[in-house]
Amino acid sequence: MATDGKDEVPRTIVAKSGKVVPNVAELVQDLRKLMGPHTAASLKEKNYNKMKDYIAVAGQLGITHLMVLSQTKSNSNGSGDAATVPHSNIVMKVGKYPSGPTLHFHITRYTLSRQVHASQKHPFESASTYLTPPLVVLNNFGNSGPTGLDGGNSVDPSQMQHVQMVRVTLQHLFPSINVATIQLSQCRRVVLCDYNKETGEVDIRHYAIRAQPTGVNRNVKKLITQSSKVIPNLGGLGVSALSACAVDVYCSCCDGTRVLY
Repeated sequence: MATDGKDEVPRTIVAKSGKVVPNVAELVQDLRKLMGPHTAASLKEKNYNKMKDYIAVAGQLGITHLMVLSQTKSNSNGSGDAATVPHSNIVMKVGKYPSGPTLHFHITRYTLSRQVHASQKHPFESASTYLTPPLVVLNNFGNSGPTGLDGGNSVDPSQMQHVQMVRVTLQHLFPSINVATIQLSQCRRVVLCDYNKETGEVDIRHYAIRAQPTGVNRNVKKLITQSSKVIPNLGGLGVSALSACAVDVYCSCCDGTRVLY
């Protein structure tokens, strides 16, 4: 059956299965942002929903991948920070609809987006950032795997197949890009997936991309990057008035005085 370009775009459902602590539910919301915009962002799941429930509706919604988080046992202090939540009982299933494969991951540690913002001096958040899919970078998924028990570089062939399956699955979660036609305005986010061959863990990090002017004065840079600032139209001013305006801006940034010549 022939498919058009729209049908080739991966579409995902990111949801929780069963009852989870509030931090894990918030992690699901963060993963929906990461997988956007081709994901069910407004999905309202119930505590009794299971993986099979999402599979039942995946075909009707044109879903290609499922990402479901579950927790094997509850935690009494689940309303605290992520550092207090036991991560070993959090399982993430990533499956390709309809015929698989389905990968199972144990989440050992995570940081919520609000915690990242709280640790930053100038946190960045913009709704337009999530209007386009992210760029995907896969690191250390090549011909490498966990080292042998003797500390050498021996690699189990079955482990190599496992790593390559993870690489292919992560790669196809996101739309492919055409380097010949992609525009700079579409490059707003990066998802970095790094495989640690010593521990067998996959680290996933989510970054925002911002264009910043270089080679300009600090005060001028602040003026042109702040969205609240409106640069006046100087097209109708003469040379003398233009130079006076320039001195005015410079002096007010330095010491607060307004000097006009």
